[in-house]
Amino acid sequence: MLASAALAAKANEQGQYLARIGGCIGCHSVEGQAPLAGGKAFKTPFGLFYSSNITPSLEHGIGRWSMDDFRRAMKRGIAPDGRAYYPVFPYRHFAGLSDQDLAALKNYLDQQPASEQRNKSHQPNLMLRAEFLLQWWQVLYPPLAKEAALSRGQYLVDHLMHCGACHTARDPLGGFRDNASLRGATLASGNPAPNLTPHEQGLLLWEPETIAEYLRTGKSEWGQNARDEMREYIDTSSQYLNDADAKAVAEYLLSLPPASDFRACIKHGPRMHFCR
Repeated sequence: MLASAALAAKANEQGQYLARIGGCIGCHSVEGQAPLAGGKAFKTPFGLFYSSNITPSLEHGIGRWSMDDFRRAMKRGIAPDGRAYYPVFPYRHFAGLSDQDLAALKNYLDQQPASEQRNKSHQPNLMLRAEFLLQWWQVLYPPLAKEAALSRGQYLVDHLMHCGACHTARDPLGGFRDNASLRGATLASGNPAPNLTPHEQGLLLWEPETIAEYLRTGKSEWGQNARDEMREYIDTSSQYLNDADAKAVAEYLLSLPPASDFRACIKHGPRMHFCR
């Protein structure tokens, strides 16, 4: 009995950890309202979108979802009723999550207090209101495939923490540009998401310990302080990284091939030397 309770507590702790560093709590919670009840606004070039209620509410949340429903939503961007989710939900990254992590995450969400808060209606641009266009987009931009064996750092960066959702430049249709992974982008707010490769325009001078500390505090030894979207991400998500995972993320980023800032490449054209 005690052993079962201990295992359940450990599983719930693991699920909470995944929900935090995966952005579930940060993106699906609004200050002053019920946790995980959704309603957070995301302004994009394609319209205004709101996070959904992911509490166990039977009416407004995911209380009726089976594990298969949850897996299909997370990995393919498909709702239980067959609707395609808008890609503001980063299912393309979550497609690489392990079944074990998905199970732990759903177990945690199922144990949270249910909120009967209704989901807000998205306000997409006119051209995106047709269901077939979303389905077409999902065919054009399939989920990111997970390699057979990933380091812990790559698993965190590319999938669970979905760093590329902000730090990778996108094309006019909202898909990721070729050869742009983690090379920096401009967010919908106009704020820059910097280059995360070990290039002189990125993390070249950063040590693993400095990156790990920045992810958890938003401060560096050079006096840099996180602001805007990164400050919010640290406050709601990456500050909870444990020592091993913070180190794994830092080491993976510094192992990437150095690449110049992709925003400069777009501005000056593909023939410029820094686009290579």
